[in-house]
Amino acid sequence: MRSSFRWGVLLAAATVALSLAALAAPELYIAEEVFDFGVVVEGDTVSFTFYLENRGDEILVIEKVGASCGCTTTALSDSEIESGQVERLGGVLDTTGDGGSQVSKRVFVTSNDPDRPDVELRIVGRVADEKPFLVEAAELSGDLMILVDVRDSVSYAEGHLPGAVGLPEDLADIWLEILPKDVRIVLYDWNGEAAARLAERMLPLGYLRVEVLLGGLDEWMRRYSDRMLITLPLVLAPTAVAD
Repeated sequence: MRSSFRWGVLLAAATVALSLAALAAPELYIAEEVFDFGVVVEGDTVSFTFYLENRGDEILVIEKVGASCGCTTTALSDSEIESGQVERLGGVLDTTGDGGSQVSKRVFVTSNDPDRPDVELRIVGRVADEKPFLVEAAELSGDLMILVDVRDSVSYAEGHLPGAVGLPEDLADIWLEILPKDVRIVLYDWNGEAAARLAERMLPLGYLRVEVLLGGLDEWMRRYSDRMLITLPLVLAPTAVAD
């Protein structure tokens, strides 16, 4: 009787141990399995990154990473991912020859995840034919400039430089909360003094690319007269319509 009881306890313990072992396993999780690079020009190289996370209880081993074509190359930061850790799977895509098409390239990941041993990732986007006049959004963002006329609204309406936005100095508390800090900002007024005051104020706020037109609009007009000045009628209030 005692022997039977002992065997029963051992069997139950073995069953529990096997159950726990079965529950402990690696789990591959990838939040974004599709990388959309948007629109690029043929010949550009697209960089992409996927983030591989182990949400399981055992070490996740990335056994193999491959791509659907030779135009896509990949690199994994570490093939063994501890529980709760994240590793980067980066790569590049050469778009030469893909002009005028919607592309979808695949990256294959094989791991020791028992539920999803094989995962397919995709890199998608549109590749435009190469033209000399095309500019990409990323390139334009880096070159973007905001020209700011800090004079009063009447002076702005009487004449300002093309593309300038009228943001008077006395309203700086408002527009300093709106202007982006990561683009080039050029300020000007009549002689550069008000613009310089604002630049000194903006630098500590993180506007690292703020500039001032030397000599202001006076210097511009001394050099170029009224060339490129744009005038707009100033409407102070809507005209009342008689009944």
